[in-house]
Amino acid sequence: MSIYINTIIAIFILLPSVIFGQVECNNSYTILRQSQLDSLPILNPDCIALDDIRIYGNDITNLSALENIRKINNLIIRNTKIISLDDLKNMDTIKNFNFGRNHYIKTIDFKNKIQITNDLIISGCDSLTAIVNNPFYSLSLLTIHDNMSLTNVINLNITQCNSVLLSGSALEDLSISPKTECRYLNILRTKTLNGIQYYETPDIEIANSQLININELDNIKTLNHVELTNNLYLSDCSIPLICSNLDNPNFTLSLLFNATGCNTKEEIRQKCLSATNNTEAMLSFRLYPNPALHQVFIDGLTEEATIDIYDIQGKVVRSTIAYFNTPIDLSDFNSGAYIVSIKTTSKTEMHKLIIY
Repeated sequence: MSIYINTIIAIFILLPSVIFGQVECNNSYTILRQSQLDSLPILNPDCIALDDIRIYGNDITNLSALENIRKINNLIIRNTKIISLDDLKNMDTIKNFNFGRNHYIKTIDFKNKIQITNDLIISGCDSLTAIVNNPFYSLSLLTIHDNMSLTNVINLNITQCNSVLLSGSALEDLSISPKTECRYLNILRTKTLNGIQYYETPDIEIANSQLININELDNIKTLNHVELTNNLYLSDCSIPLICSNLDNPNFTLSLLFNATGCNTKEEIRQKCLSATNNTEAMLSFRLYPNPALHQVFIDGLTEEATIDIYDIQGKVVRSTIAYFNTPIDLSDFNSGAYIVSIKTTSKTEMHKLIIY
C-alpha cells in the first residue's frame, strides 16, 4: 500500500511539470549564428510555441534547436546552409513561413504534418527541385519566386488561395492543384502558361515574361481583369477572350510596355478585326448558314473542336464540342451578333455569327 501511495504522490509531483511546464511563449528572436540558435531551447526550456523567429546566417546548418517546438506564428529562414526541414518533425503549425535563399536544400518536405495557415513564401533557393508531402490546402498568400531549379509546383495541392504569385523562368507547369480557386493570380518572368487552365480566378497579371502568346488564357472562363505589363516579346493579344471583351464595361484590360501589337486596345482591336474579317480562303473553317436562325454548322472540321460562343458583352453563352457536319443549336439565342471561337488541337479561329 505504501508503494502505491508513494507512486501516486510522485505522479502528482511530476504532473505540473508535464502539463504546465509546456507553455506558449510570446518570445521573438533574430538569430544570426548557429550558436545562437542552439541556445534557444536553453533559454526557453518549457516552450512549445514561439511568436516570431527570424533565422539568418550562412553558418547555420541545422534546425535541431526547434525540434520540440510545435507552433510558430512567424518563421523566417533565409541565407542558411540547411539541407532539409527534418528538424521541424514535431511542428504542427506555422502561421507565416518565409523560406528564402537557402541554396543547399533540394527538397522541401512538409511531412504531411506541418500546417501553414496564412502565408507561404519560397524564394531564391537555387538547388530546390521539389516541394512534397504538403498537408494544407488553403492559404491567404502563396509566393513561389525565382527558384532556379524548380520546374513545377503541382505537389503543393493547394485548392484555395486568396493570392498566388508564381515567378521564374525554370517553371514548366504553373498548376498547384488539379483545381485552384484564387482571387488574384500573378505570373512573372515565366516562359510558359502551361497549367494555367487549372485556376479559377477573376484577376490575372502577367509581367516581365518571355511569352510570345497568351492563348492559354482562353481556358480561364472566370476572368474579368487582365493586366499585361512589360512582356517584350508579346505582340499578339487577339485571343477570343480579349477580342470579345474589348468593349465590355465589366471587363478590365490593362496594357503597358508590351511589344507593338499588344500595347493598346486599338492595336489589339485591329488584329481582332483582321482575324474575323479574313477571306474564306485564308480560314480553315466556315460557319453556315450565316446569318443563322435555329442552328449553324462548321465546314472544314476534320477533328473534334471546342466551341465557345461569346455575346457582345464578352460573356460565354454556349460551350460545346463540335464534329464534322454536327449542328450547333441556336434556338434559345436572342437575335444579334456573336463571336464564335473554334479551337482544335492545332489552331484557334474566331468567326462572326449573326443570328436572326
